[in-house]
Amino acid sequence: MKKIKIPNRLEAEKIIRQHLSGGLVVITRYFKKRLAQRGFSMQDVTHVLKTGRIYNEPEIDINSGKPRYRVEGETLDEDVLKVIAELYDEKTLLITAFGD
Repeated sequence: MKKIKIPNRLEAEKIIRQHLSGGLVVITRYFKKRLAQRGFSMQDVTHVLKTGRIYNEPEIDINSGKPRYRVEGETLDEDVLKVIAELYDEKTLLITAFGD
């Protein structure tokens, strides 16, 4: 069985930013719903994905088998926002977002 390499925190930050600049970030309906419920905008999300950090190693999603990372940072209004992103080779899937 071939072992799949899971990106470390720094590699994941780089991949997410590459996907963001390449238009390869996919937003789920659930993500949009939770973002609106919690009062954040896509500008906030974009800012956090560009400038935020990943402090913890990923969790592996039990359904997809893909690594999920929590990107943490400040919005343009200096509120704390955490974005859960699932990494694929060709895209980053945004799962949910929440504040402190």
